Amino acid sequence: MSTKLGEEEILRKKVWKIINLIQANQLFVHFKELSIKYLPEKSKKVSTKILPEIVSLCILNALVPNSAMLLVGGHGGGKTSLTKILGRMFTARSLREIENSIIRGHPQLTEEKLIGTLKLGKLMKDGEEEVVWRQFVTSFWKIIDEVNRLTPYAQDILLSLLAEGTVKYYDSIITINKFCLFGTINPNDVGTFELSQPFLDRFGISVPIAMPASHDLQLILAGKDEKFSGRDELIQVPKVLSLDELMEIWY
Repeated sequence: MSTKLGEEEILRKKVWKIINLIQANQLFVHFKELSIKYLPEKSKKVSTKILPEIVSLCILNALVPNSAMLLVGGHGGGKTSLTKILGRMFTARSLREIENSIIRGHPQLTEEKLIGTLKLGKLMKDGEEEVVWRQFVTSFWKIIDEVNRLTPYAQDILLSLLAEGTVKYYDSIITINKFCLFGTINPNDVGTFELSQPFLDRFGISVPIAMPASHDLQLILAGKDEKFSGRDELIQVPKVLSLDELMEIWY
């Protein structure tokens, strides 16, 4: 029992480390805070802890098995960057791997670009249909950027994944037993679509993200712009948990 409690404490500290790293390295700056009241062990006095609201809710989404979350806000608010950073810290995958598995919402997004394509060489040579699944399908950490640019048809394809944990293409079916999904929504404009109610129902939480306040902008401007200077992935965005460790937290 003591060993089990010790392992749980190590994992708990690693989750706190993720929050602290994001704040210390100013990887996501936002003014909204979350006030948590709790009763410490061996104490009769209620304590209060102040946490960064957006980061904390995203982390809760990662800690709940097969969860899905929507981040709603204006362009350039850091929504997608935050989910990529969390993917790196929670799964130990590189930022490039996380980036390569992202779906970028677009009205012209086809089924082939969403979920998979046929291996043409095998089809032409042997007449066999072998599916090559897209990285979004096979990746545990799933990000859909600008969900509201997906057509109703594309939404229905993803609904099958979220509702049933399966994706079908031609006669091939892949089962998705474990995943963590984040979707971002930017303001409606030309090329956006209303999200269907069944699709929306698969997201457990939707969080509005206002644009940074003036004092937040000062912090952002004082920091490095990763688009020009890049991030030191090993120092600023290190791997903290492995996927196996996250599964220990889940179950």
